[in-house]
Amino acid sequence: MSPPRSAHRHTLTDTASPVPHDEDRMAASPRGDGAVLRCLPVGERQGLQVPGRLQLRRLQLRHRRLLGRVPGAAGAVRHDLLRRPGRPRLRRPPHHRLHRHAAMGLPLLSPYLQSIGSDYRHGANFATLASTALLPNTSLFVTGISPFSLGIQLNQMKEFRNRVLATNGGNGQLPPPDIFGNALYTIDIGQNDFTSNLGSLGVEGVKQSLPSDLYNIGARSFMVFNMAPIGCYPAFLTELPHNSNDLDEFGCMKSYNSGVAYYNELLNNSLAEVRKKLQDASVVYVDKHTVTLELFQHPNAHGLKFGTRACCGYGGGTYNFNQNVYCGNSKVVNGKTATAGACEDPQNYVSWDGIHATEAANMKIASAVMSGSYSYPPFDHSKLCGP
Repeated sequence: MSPPRSAHRHTLTDTASPVPHDEDRMAASPRGDGAVLRCLPVGERQGLQVPGRLQLRRLQLRHRRLLGRVPGAAGAVRHDLLRRPGRPRLRRPPHHRLHRHAAMGLPLLSPYLQSIGSDYRHGANFATLASTALLPNTSLFVTGISPFSLGIQLNQMKEFRNRVLATNGGNGQLPPPDIFGNALYTIDIGQNDFTSNLGSLGVEGVKQSLPSDLYNIGARSFMVFNMAPIGCYPAFLTELPHNSNDLDEFGCMKSYNSGVAYYNELLNNSLAEVRKKLQDASVVYVDKHTVTLELFQHPNAHGLKFGTRACCGYGGGTYNFNQNVYCGNSKVVNGKTATAGACEDPQNYVSWDGIHATEAANMKIASAVMSGSYSYPPFDHSKLCGP
């Protein structure tokens, strides 16, 4: 296993692409009217679930050449991609789902499983809570893991594709048929599988099945995000076993973050194999981990105050997280009603509810990611697509 990352000071405006493989080359791929397919199977142990997301989003590409060969340098991070965040609403906590949409000025997507009254002209959302990359070998009632694994979501997307092709654009609530071939497929995967001891298998799932399945229906351009440093999440710091010797100087768990770094290394190496197999496809590795870790380690340097403390939670203390009372919920604890409410200044926090980031943090993550400085090959995503 790779050693933990050194706790050096990192500036988000620096170019910080992962170390490339010498054999990696990106195929130039002309695109017109395009789409984004987002695949985010993320989840945790029982009680620490977040949505696993597979989304198909239509975009208008600004340039005919989607991905070129590796340039010598990348542009600086843009800090003006998103407008100033408002205060998060207590009853709608998943703000991690907003930042990439807002960065491109795009609307939220209609859920695939809620087809009545939905508008799929801009795409479809195949998300479910607590889904995994692999088919779970247990039930929702035992572990809290969703039965809608990534494979199920992919099959739903294929059914959606068949429906679109069958109507040939004749249904006013569906996207045009060419959306599936002219698409940028983004994959953000691993947290559920990693914390369920399936980390290496999750990487294999990305390498062997997902790109090939999407490739077979016309996909040629992929962006794959690595895993965030879960050892800094307030929820995991509260629930996962560790002692004080396992905490680094920033209050994050060294052992778990070391495991994440190893997972990300496997993922990066696996993508090199994918590129060899799918030689006419473009596959980009995005280092979201470095950006998120920097915010947790140095929140003050980026206009924030609290790294490993949740804004919306119950219990106060170092982490303000209680596994029995989640953000926005109330429960009787020791004979008294306890409510996990939001803080008054979410713009000062990295963590919203112990698991998800605040809008303030996600704005910074989105700006860094879309600059292209954290991608291999590096390129400016903000200049790639428009609404």
